[in-house]
Amino acid sequence: MVEAQYRSRMRFHTLAKSSATHSRIVLQGKHAIWATVFCTVVMTIAFILPVIQLVIWVYESIRDNVLPAYSSLAVKTLTLGLGAALLTCSAALLLSYAKRRSPSRLNIILCKVSTVGYALPGTVLAVGIFIPSAWLDTQLQNLMAMFFSTKTGPLLQGTLVVMFMAYMVRFMAAGFGAVDSAMQSINPSLDEAAALSGVKGANLIKQVHLPLLRNGMLTAFILVMVDVIKEMPITLMTRPFGWDTLAVKIYELTSEGEWERAALPALCLILASLIPVILLTRHSEK
Repeated sequence: MVEAQYRSRMRFHTLAKSSATHSRIVLQGKHAIWATVFCTVVMTIAFILPVIQLVIWVYESIRDNVLPAYSSLAVKTLTLGLGAALLTCSAALLLSYAKRRSPSRLNIILCKVSTVGYALPGTVLAVGIFIPSAWLDTQLQNLMAMFFSTKTGPLLQGTLVVMFMAYMVRFMAAGFGAVDSAMQSINPSLDEAAALSGVKGANLIKQVHLPLLRNGMLTAFILVMVDVIKEMPITLMTRPFGWDTLAVKIYELTSEGEWERAALPALCLILASLIPVILLTRHSEK
């Protein structure tokens, strides 16, 4: 809320293409040494040492021939990440476009409310999604029995629909922030010019906005995907039968004290999270 208040009067678009360029600050002497030492210490403590320990445990598991296969878990994890990222970014695009077309106080408040889920713990949000979905599922089953005289099993509980709903509520802030920042950089005169040419509605988004939002959409997609890949409470409480992910498997193994067996899925999870982050970093540097 504080960040949004500071940005409320800012404008990011310009009438002409900016010729300003940004160059990196090259440190020299002791400043370069201290910066390198500081970054190296943080990187070593936060990443290198834990990964080395995981690699040691994986090596011991290979030596003792107790190394299970986690390829199916990795596929399901990436599938959930890709699907949730696609849905969340699409919803974020529609919210940002609605805010742009009608920047009323109500629309602005609704956009802010839609991103509140990022502040909620995953467990709390999972319970908040599970209870109303279970109630709605019961009502749907009663209606099916009343009108069609058939008893159906759960229609919503234990399905990917509930999982994706929870993911969208939880990570909408990550997607909406990147998309809305990119949307604000588009000059409103482009919308007016497109309207004079007869381009409106969905065609306006497809032909004008999407090409200009490519970087923002890519950033939002990767941020949401990485968050979903690492999410455990929502996945644990709402997943369909057999839809275990790497995060859930790590939780199950570590809760039983089997740290060595949890090393391999942990490394797979790190790799799955690092790849999109590296792609995003390389893209942003260009």
